[in-house]
Amino acid sequence: MRRSLCAAAAAVVVALSTAPFWAAPASAQGSVTVTPSPITMTPSPSAPITTPLVSVSGHFNASGGVQPTFDWVTVNVVWNKGGPGPSQTYVFCGMPPNASQGPPCPGTDFDFTQKFIPPLAYNGPYKVTATGQAHDQVLNGSPSTGTTNAIGFQMNVPPPNVTGVTAAVDKSRQTTVSWDRDAMTPDVQAYYVYRKGPGDKDFTAILQTLQQNSGARLSVIDSGTQYKGGDYLYQVETRRNGASGDGSTTVVSDRTKSQSNKVTVADPPAGTPAPPPTQPPAGGGPPPVVKGTPTGVSRSSGFSSPGSSSAATTPTSEAVTPDPGFVRGLPYAAGSPAPDNSGSEGDNSSVAVTPGRHKSNSRGIFIPVAGGAILFVGAFHLRILKRRLDEPVGTALS
Repeated sequence: MRRSLCAAAAAVVVALSTAPFWAAPASAQGSVTVTPSPITMTPSPSAPITTPLVSVSGHFNASGGVQPTFDWVTVNVVWNKGGPGPSQTYVFCGMPPNASQGPPCPGTDFDFTQKFIPPLAYNGPYKVTATGQAHDQVLNGSPSTGTTNAIGFQMNVPPPNVTGVTAAVDKSRQTTVSWDRDAMTPDVQAYYVYRKGPGDKDFTAILQTLQQNSGARLSVIDSGTQYKGGDYLYQVETRRNGASGDGSTTVVSDRTKSQSNKVTVADPPAGTPAPPPTQPPAGGGPPPVVKGTPTGVSRSSGFSSPGSSSAATTPTSEAVTPDPGFVRGLPYAAGSPAPDNSGSEGDNSSVAVTPGRHKSNSRGIFIPVAGGAILFVGAFHLRILKRRLDEPVGTALS
């Protein structure tokens, strides 16, 4: 018996003494390496991108450790113009910090393609990278991350075509042109209104109005129709920031898809003064700015355009008389005095209760129960100890 025990002990000593020679330390076993391949973009970033349908593709590999596992992979788009700007994180898989949950990552060696959904809201210069994090699922070592190359690109997406363009002539032979305001594109600069009147071969830009922060529709008045009778048509064009991300560049909607109904203006009566002389913009410059009138309630995206000509509606502090039935349910309503805290609460139907901040008198019940449990456990252990002491010495040694 003693020889067997000695042999077993010797074997353990030998195994422990030789373990460092054949087993790597736990930190080395749990070391995982994340290797990304260069990413590519569709469409090509070599020219400003004119479609919101953009995607990034690449490859990630995790190696090392016992069982490497990817925690998450993200595609990160940041503003590349200097200073703060819009950014977007797209989750390909897993759950990165401060982001939404994605689908499970597909193994340790996989290709990926991430679409820009939702699309980038602003035009301008951006930079995109992809980052992956992995760790050893068995040894739970420190996580390892890998980031791809960065690709710079410019978004130059035209705004949506203007909808709901209408024209109406009033009694003074002036024409009101109205259309649906674009509340979903945050970098809209202005709207250009084009007119084709009697004798005109093509449409001409007659005015512009800046983007507004409110209203479902915008309206402007064309006072020039009062001087000449005939048929008139209008087209409206949206202008937003271009590839530069500011007002120095512009990209426009297709105004031919945003044409009004035809209106007919009566000939002016005899003695109507001649229209005031107009000076065409030098070098084909922009038309004059006219203040637009917003109407209706829009469901805005919440963005504020840098070129907005009016501020968003702010909440007011208008006094409101409460409903008497509601007031009766409030504490100390109708000028009743506050109750004395030294007495009982009385009717507490309107007393607010804050969880976790009130004392309880249940200690009177729990203390005797806890004491009885302790006494029972102590008595049980004393009984076992007494039984051990009463056993014969020979029996205890065997």
